[in-house]
Amino acid sequence: MAAPGALLPALVTAAGCSILYDPDNLPPLTDAVEVDAAIDAPLDADPSRLVLTGVAPAELDEGVGAGGGRPALIVLEGSAIVGAAAVAVELVGSDEPVPLVGFDATADGTRGGLAVRVPVLTELAAGQTATLRITITQGETVDTVDVTVRGLDELRLTAATMNSADLAPRYSQIEVASSIRFTGAAPVRLRATAGVVVDQRVDGDAQGATPGPHGCPGGAVDNPGGCMAGGGRQGANGSVLGLGTGSGGGGGGFAAQGTAGSGMMPGQPGDVSGNDMLVPIESVAGTVGNRGNGGGGGGGGTLQAGGPGGGGGGVILLEAGGDIAVGASGALRVRGGDGAGNGGSGGGGSGGALLVRAGGAITAPGAWLSAPAGQGGTGNNPGGAGSVGRIRVDAAAGDVPSMATTPPAVRGPAWSPSVPSITTASPLAVELRGQPGRTFELRLDAQPAGTATPGVAGTATPTVTLRPGRNQLCAVALAGQLLPESLACVDIFHAGP
Repeated sequence: MAAPGALLPALVTAAGCSILYDPDNLPPLTDAVEVDAAIDAPLDADPSRLVLTGVAPAELDEGVGAGGGRPALIVLEGSAIVGAAAVAVELVGSDEPVPLVGFDATADGTRGGLAVRVPVLTELAAGQTATLRITITQGETVDTVDVTVRGLDELRLTAATMNSADLAPRYSQIEVASSIRFTGAAPVRLRATAGVVVDQRVDGDAQGATPGPHGCPGGAVDNPGGCMAGGGRQGANGSVLGLGTGSGGGGGGFAAQGTAGSGMMPGQPGDVSGNDMLVPIESVAGTVGNRGNGGGGGGGGTLQAGGPGGGGGGVILLEAGGDIAVGASGALRVRGGDGAGNGGSGGGGSGGALLVRAGGAITAPGAWLSAPAGQGGTGNNPGGAGSVGRIRVDAAAGDVPSMATTPPAVRGPAWSPSVPSITTASPLAVELRGQPGRTFELRLDAQPAGTATPGVAGTATPTVTLRPGRNQLCAVALAGQLLPESLACVDIFHAGP
């Protein structure tokens, strides 16, 4: 065997320094040291080796999981994370408690899932942030990771009128404290991460020929109602026919056709438009979609002027991550406008669109949602009435099946509160609520995962196979449409093997 130094050069250059090799200065040769078997053991077998390396999501909105909502799921990444760890969650610098709903870890120790409820922080304004600190303790080993909480404003509606464009994209909680009428070209989007209280009426009605927010205008004299084929057609001009009075305009269509006007050559009704799931909830300006359509204008005449058609009812989206509680005077209404009476009167506008979604329960004392039609003007040749609008209601719990609405509401998909945030079971049976007899597509982690069809009670219980870690399960309201208003999604952490 060669001497220890025989395999090395006499002069080694390293980092710009010359090192002289002295064979007499080497340590004596010894037997190999036995490696501790614990070093090669799986990391999850030794909780003292806990290391947290990441967290997802890194940011959460204020109020997620509060007010009856589904808790926020946070996934920790690292090594040697064990399900029996002690977990503490706090808002740094605040005394506001953060309820911890559950915690567990995958078998390989690389991921831990915790479900928490982020409180509404009235002192945290939109644009401000707070720090949510998660501390994991395993024996003598402690590690922490932080999540940023994005502040949101709370909305309390007390004004008599408001333009829909002045609403923020989202609030932490919403209270309708006084009756309010919305105007504007955009849909009314009242969205809260936590709960919503509706104690007074939210009005998206058309006013004469002027539509409700995001609705279509009524037709001027001798002109069709707004939004293309959905608008009622104009009545014939009496002057062309040698008559003193023109014909009535047709009513705007939406959930059904409108009604034809009257007279020698009456305006024909607007067509059925949109779909009962109200997807998409916003339409390109001037085009037909899921909103109220205008009534056709009445025809003029040599002796009597015609009247304009009524505007279409507006569009209101009310969405809560938690519960929606409706008081005795609470209501949402999107009525079509009435046509103006004259010789050839205008047709009525159709009712608008109401989309109500709750991650928790909806409670209401009676009928509180309506999208009624506007009536045709009453003249010598009355205009036709508009169609009723459309209403969709999604709720994880509450009295939705018995809820009286005008017209009757259709139910979109919503996952029951019984669906766990953290589980060791797979396959897992999950309860979906929705319109009886309607088949909804399911997607698991953005991939097709079968279908579910609620029965007469409005529930279905499909079974899904989960993979370790985070899983996102979605039901699709309108097949092939993956827009936010079409998706009902829940996150589930699978801690099993």
